[in-house]
Amino acid sequence: MGYYKRYLSVPESFAREYRNERSYGTVLSLFSYIFMVILIILSFGVFVVMYKKNCVKMKFAVWIAAVVGVLVVADMVNSVPLLFSKYPTTITKNVFFATLFFTTVIGAIVYMVIIAMSGVSGDALSRQVLLKKNSCITDFFRKANSREFAYSSIRGYALGFFFLGYVTLFYLVGRNFFDIWIPAGAAYSDMLNTFMPFLFPLTIGVLAAVSEEFLFRFFAIPLTKKYTRSMFVAIFVPAVIWALGHSSYVVFPVYVRAVELTIAGVIFGYMFVKYDILTVLIAHYVIDATLVGMPLLLSSNPYYFWSGMIVVGLMLIPAGVAGVGFLQRRYSSKVGYGQSH
Repeated sequence: MGYYKRYLSVPESFAREYRNERSYGTVLSLFSYIFMVILIILSFGVFVVMYKKNCVKMKFAVWIAAVVGVLVVADMVNSVPLLFSKYPTTITKNVFFATLFFTTVIGAIVYMVIIAMSGVSGDALSRQVLLKKNSCITDFFRKANSREFAYSSIRGYALGFFFLGYVTLFYLVGRNFFDIWIPAGAAYSDMLNTFMPFLFPLTIGVLAAVSEEFLFRFFAIPLTKKYTRSMFVAIFVPAVIWALGHSSYVVFPVYVRAVELTIAGVIFGYMFVKYDILTVLIAHYVIDATLVGMPLLLSSNPYYFWSGMIVVGLMLIPAGVAGVGFLQRRYSSKVGYGQSH
């Protein structure tokens, strides 16, 4: 097919009002990004200070950052069939894909550095300000067979599915009573044109969970608490900044997502402060992987459906680890009981 065009007549007044409304969302997002950059710079400063005091644990954050970097590059390679739609025929394919690959690698490195810095600095501040003994992820996986790990996993699943129900109710009430407007969704997604469709929701789920929870919960909350001495401010302010970063989504009025996610951010912040970072990491992955992977789960194509099940199955890794730990504890207690007799 050489040419295709779809035409829909939209009144100019509507288009003008639409762009004007969206511009406010862009401004709110920009406001969030400015504070996000400030947080990233502060994480570097805290890292230097804590490193000099020999108060940092780097291994866990570096490993997590490396996993995220590999997933980002793998997702780009996985999307090669889709990327052909953006190929300009004025340059060779080798130049196009080489440029795309190196741009993706640079972006992955930037993500890795941000995750590593916010993770290491957040861990150090959490131990110092929030007095958390087990703050970094490796502390949990060293005790993967413990009840603490199992409880964190259960809390993470509960929080994740609670959020999915909360979002559903939020927009159901909003559309029926407060004139909130959301564009109609479609069952189709571009990820269906990739080699391995499950890789996209997996990458988005891991990347969003790790980068956002490390920066806005793990690092921002103890940092704000240290200088304001108010736990409410420490939880509320990062939640607002995080929520405003989603204001560019197509939802009207444009501040709706900020309201929705500020409430969610406060709940996530409370769960982090009361419990641990693992709880909110699991919850965030469950939410994003479910929402992004929904077109796969709803597909009647067996390959797409099972690709979606892979994404869902990866949510169960913490549950599997906790289950193995439970069996080990039960076996050890039986052996100990037998020896005592």
